[in-house]
Amino acid sequence: MKSSSAILCGLVFLLSFCPTELILSQNISWQGTDGPNNGNAKVLSSLVDGLDNNGREGFLLCLGIGSGLISTNSYHQTASETKLPLCFNFRIGGISSGGLAMYWSTVGSYYTYDRYGGVLTEHGFGMTYFLMKQVPSLYFSGGVGGALWILEGYDGLEGALGYDLSGGIGYEFSPHWSVDGTMSFSSDLTSNYSRITSTLARLTLNYLAY
Repeated sequence: MKSSSAILCGLVFLLSFCPTELILSQNISWQGTDGPNNGNAKVLSSLVDGLDNNGREGFLLCLGIGSGLISTNSYHQTASETKLPLCFNFRIGGISSGGLAMYWSTVGSYYTYDRYGGVLTEHGFGMTYFLMKQVPSLYFSGGVGGALWILEGYDGLEGALGYDLSGGIGYEFSPHWSVDGTMSFSSDLTSNYSRITSTLARLTLNYLAY
């Protein structure tokens, strides 16, 4: 008898931390057809279901790493160079219950160019739409913003500023984990003499916090 009272007090304590809407929506029954123990099992099952929620809504943070192919042209070369970059992906913003995410995006790509090191960073506003509300789900992304090149040249570091356009497709295969492929085009806004353009195709593995 004492053990049953202790269990009941413990459940009441746990339920005090749960929203009332959660308790009502689960239609909790304290007395099941198989007796009090079945009712307790339903209570615990309802608590677990409330915590194990794979829905995407609210704050969004994305961190990713990957690689791909980048092709860059500049006044140093008459032909483009295609390299294998190391890419980092960062996104911060929000996502609605309907599956539309809006965020600030930063992508950094490090590669070698003309025997020297090069860094291309892409910054801007992006949007992603998930086709399904629950995992797994296919999604489409797009973005527009600015680009910054930092290239090692014969006379030291050289930089350029420009615009960037990107689009891609991805797949969230497990809660909070996704893989996506993205194409982006970047072009600087300097004179034709020092014009730099880059085309980047990247594949990244991402962790999504929401």
